[in-house]
Amino acid sequence: MDTIELSALLADTSEFLTGLDARIRKHEIRKPVGVESFDQLLKGHGVESHDAAKMWFGQTCDGFDFWWDSVDYVESPDYIEHPGPESFTLEQSLQDRAMILEDAQPSLVKASPFPMFTEGNGDTMCLLSDGTVRLHTAGNDSLESLLPVESSCDAFWRSWASVSFQHPESLYWPRAWSESLGSIDWRGDQFEKRYSRLVYE
Repeated sequence: MDTIELSALLADTSEFLTGLDARIRKHEIRKPVGVESFDQLLKGHGVESHDAAKMWFGQTCDGFDFWWDSVDYVESPDYIEHPGPESFTLEQSLQDRAMILEDAQPSLVKASPFPMFTEGNGDTMCLLSDGTVRLHTAGNDSLESLLPVESSCDAFWRSWASVSFQHPESLYWPRAWSESLGSIDWRGDQFEKRYSRLVYE
């Protein structure tokens, strides 16, 4: 995914939500840091090269924000704010990465997780060196303890866009994860169907 594709994905999501009388509160894509700057920043932090993170931060964007409200008035009992994603800048990712790896086991260190965004409860969506996306939850220090989410960074953003970037209803991502699917259940009850484009049986 490049910057143009990401912009089109967010614009399409905005149009879909606006058609449902939702209100877009924040829509910002930050300019990618560039490949050379990416390499320099990693070198400055003592981090080895990471092709998947380079594609995202170096060539697609240095993070983006997309907030929306489900109704026009905060006073409504049905009001729901969707503050996300607030995806990390590269600098934020490197800082959060350092905290994750403080007590990490060798398997997680080798997987080289780059956080893309985090929740207040410590859940962090990470892009690994093999290009996959996994969920790191507080206290997990091995690769095996991270929940697999999507096969690639692009697949993750497209899947989340299919439910209009809703956070899980519980605000706890592991509850949206399905053991039978081995991934996030985007059709599950953690995401409101009204704001989803997926087909349901």
